[in-house]
Amino acid sequence: AELGRFPWPRAVHAQLVNRLIAAGAKTVAFDILFPEPDKTNLASDAALVAATRRANKKVVHNSFFDKITDGVAFNFSPPLPGLKQDNPFGFANVFMDSDGFVRKIKLQMAYDGQQHSHLSLAAAANFLGRDPAEVAREIPLGRTGSMLLNYAGGYGQFNYLPYHEVLAAEEKDLSEVVKDKLVLVGVTATGLFDHHPQPFSPFFPGVEIQATSMENIIDKMWMREISWAVTLLGVIIWGLGLAFLLPRVTPLLCTVAAPV
Repeated sequence: AELGRFPWPRAVHAQLVNRLIAAGAKTVAFDILFPEPDKTNLASDAALVAATRRANKKVVHNSFFDKITDGVAFNFSPPLPGLKQDNPFGFANVFMDSDGFVRKIKLQMAYDGQQHSHLSLAAAANFLGRDPAEVAREIPLGRTGSMLLNYAGGYGQFNYLPYHEVLAAEEKDLSEVVKDKLVLVGVTATGLFDHHPQPFSPFFPGVEIQATSMENIIDKMWMREISWAVTLLGVIIWGLGLAFLLPRVTPLLCTVAAPV
């Protein structure tokens, strides 16, 4: 509310980039898409492009695939040419399971003869000072070729800095919070429709999905998917155990156990 109605002029985002980089942020990643010029304020676009270039490849911008079907990507929306030229960027799509929950992230997608990194992979690799493809090769993937997300819990697992407070803070105070950190810029307002269900929360902000993925990659908090063979073996052992125990359970024990 302090900055007016969203979306804000891109010059405001330029101010944010300038402040964060001056305060020592190691990487600034945008979970906000800037795909088309602001024809009503081209100077504002130019300010964001200039701030991104001054940051010397420490800013990672956002792209998006409008449609992904059976692992095939269509309708690519890149950031503005000035934002992607000689700067890292990554697609910010989230991937829902059949029940609508977000449990995994596709780290790379092929489109138009090129491999594109997910925003979380591009940002994490930038923070680590490594090539995204090299980082991706180290990460265990599930059966669908995606990285399983290791959620720490529901909403609020990461430190939040209100946008207007970053712009108004003294550089020394801001530096104490963001120096040598990866700063992810995104939105949490309900009306902006970037919320998804995950195992700990039915209404989870997309920016925290991105943050979870980045944290998993940087800190190597990887989860490994159990193979079908191991799952089947577990079901068989469980079934045999029940078959052995149930005939030996007394009626009294069944009565006591039933409420539990």
